[in-house]
Amino acid sequence: MNKIILSLFSLLLCLPLCAADFTVDGLHFLVREGAADEVEITYQKASDDNYEDLNIFTLPELVTFEERTYRVTAIGKAAFAYAKNLSAISIPVSVTTIEPHAFYGCSNLKSIKFSKKTSSIGKMAFAYSALEDVVLPDGITTLGDMAFAYCEKLKSVSLPNSISKFGNNVFKDCTALDNVRFAEGLKVIGDYAFSGCKSIKTIVIPNSIKRPNVGAFANCEQLEDVTLSANMEDLGVGVFEGCTMLSKIHIPAQSKYLKSTPDGVLLSADGKSLFLYPKGRHDAEYTLPTNIEAIGANAFGANQYITKVIVPSNVKEIGIEAFADCKNLKSVSMAEGVQIIREGAFANCSQLNGITIPQSVWKVEKNAFKGTGDYNNKKNWKSRILYIGDVMIGKADDQQKSGTMNVRPGTRLIADRAMEGSFLAELILPKGLEMIGERAFADCARLLTITMSPTVVSIAPHAFDSTGYFNTDKNWKNGVLYLDKVLLRVDPEVEGKIKLKNVTLIADEAFANCKDVDEIKLNDATMYIGKRAFLNCSSLEIINVPKKIVSISEDAFEGVENSDIQSFFETAKQTNPRLHVTIK
Repeated sequence: MNKIILSLFSLLLCLPLCAADFTVDGLHFLVREGAADEVEITYQKASDDNYEDLNIFTLPELVTFEERTYRVTAIGKAAFAYAKNLSAISIPVSVTTIEPHAFYGCSNLKSIKFSKKTSSIGKMAFAYSALEDVVLPDGITTLGDMAFAYCEKLKSVSLPNSISKFGNNVFKDCTALDNVRFAEGLKVIGDYAFSGCKSIKTIVIPNSIKRPNVGAFANCEQLEDVTLSANMEDLGVGVFEGCTMLSKIHIPAQSKYLKSTPDGVLLSADGKSLFLYPKGRHDAEYTLPTNIEAIGANAFGANQYITKVIVPSNVKEIGIEAFADCKNLKSVSMAEGVQIIREGAFANCSQLNGITIPQSVWKVEKNAFKGTGDYNNKKNWKSRILYIGDVMIGKADDQQKSGTMNVRPGTRLIADRAMEGSFLAELILPKGLEMIGERAFADCARLLTITMSPTVVSIAPHAFDSTGYFNTDKNWKNGVLYLDKVLLRVDPEVEGKIKLKNVTLIADEAFANCKDVDEIKLNDATMYIGKRAFLNCSSLEIINVPKKIVSISEDAFEGVENSDIQSFFETAKQTNPRLHVTIK
């Protein structure tokens, strides 16, 4: 009720005190701008007793006033808002538009018959009404945001294939809704369209849908059985998030993009990506199929039954929030082969302890293990820094680290954003450290002194951006920023030829967007060339192959069109038959 009162207050502030040009048979009309012979039904005054005596009503198609006949083509903004006795209404064939809030808060409006000519229903037009069954006619093209939101008595909805603009939260929190019929040919289901519709148990998505929008069926708590479109290219983002009873996912046999296992797990058609493990499955343990290479975003998220997961060696990437909020997950066995652990992958798995990060992992994103048992265990924090095995995860969000920092000996990898924004003045990196993550020390404005480890072979983009060291002009030599034997960054304004000396490592994206650099002379000691190192160096034509080259990313020359540059890899392989080309 408070929501309604607040919405009414906001609504009244936006409306003029008097809206009508004339009144006929108790209805108020406003001549439409630019159409002298058309009117919209409006309100007489901005108040909560508007049309309070109206009960069952068929709206007129034509209306005559002062010997002039007008065609009724719209129901205006908030025209019948809070008409508390209105229980049924029929829309005439002349009406093409139902404006925002037209029937907002009509708490007894149980039935409506739409015109076949109605094409647009505005924002919150029927929100908080008592509608029980909605059959939208062919010809409807636009559903505004929250058009039928909070209709708590709504049980059945039929959607035609004519809808092209499907707003956000159109049927949000229609908690009694248990029957949704989509016409074949419908091409869009809007963001959070049915979020919070707790009574829906079964959904069949028509084959005309290629990708439901974000959170389309989020928090449909009773949803058990879903049949996806044969033409869905991927699952989308958070489409079934919070659907804790979902146990069965069906894919038509003709699908080119998706398939499901006999036990209802959703995979890509080639079986290499796992998109969704149904939250309603009660299995305590799960071993991923051996051909899986990637676990998708939120794939296992919020599953309350799973306690143990075995990740085989073929898996290269664990996606964003893949296991987030699995409150009973106690054990994850990751085989060597996993390379990337995305943001929030295991966030809030509060019983997950004894995590072992494989040596093959080279990227751990922000908050990947936040809220796990290991994260919450104070014994795992040393000098306010969390380490898991040989990976430095970093500081807590609400903590700062000042003064000198000695990264713990034995650390192999520093996670993304590990110390971002800290008050460090000096950083000492230990021998044995191999990789430094994206923005690991970015925005440490006081960090002036950095002792680089000679064993580092990879530095991700922006690792030291906006540090005191980065911001000190004298550290830049002719537009190039060096850190010991590492080339961190080249100013995009640099032109012509760049000649390097005594550089063993070129950091990721070091030359990014240096569009006027046409020649780079690498010294023979250069061993490692990072990801997208020469990104968008569109004028680059000449670059030599260092004699000691050991490793280069396959996307090092992304955005460089010169065909001679692309032969760099072949020459490098001839120089070093054991050359390691890292996969982007």
